Amino acid sequence: MINEKWLEKKIHQDKGYFLIKKIDNEKYEASFILNDPCGGKMYHPKLTLIKERDNFKATQLYDTVLTPIVFLKNDSLENEHKLQQTFDAYIEDFQRAIGEMKND
Repeated sequence: MINEKWLEKKIHQDKGYFLIKKIDNEKYEASFILNDPCGGKMYHPKLTLIKERDNFKATQLYDTVLTPIVFLKNDSLENEHKLQQTFDAYIEDFQRAIGEMKND
């Protein structure tokens, strides 16, 4: 699902970029980052992932573009479902960006 060759590489799309970082052997961070007008970063979203065997599971979501700002932890079935939906959408968008990059 997440190929090691894409770690730490900025994949640009529209006005932002995708970035996947390996935090440790089991923990990853996947984000879509936009620059704000003051030079800061806005996350839409920023996901914390745990690798379980060959699969990834989203454990936290942080989104500073949405109003109000969203912060979710995987501490209920409802949040688990929302985290998985967000992660699935992120992977779809990330793969689309890679495909567009290859076509350029």
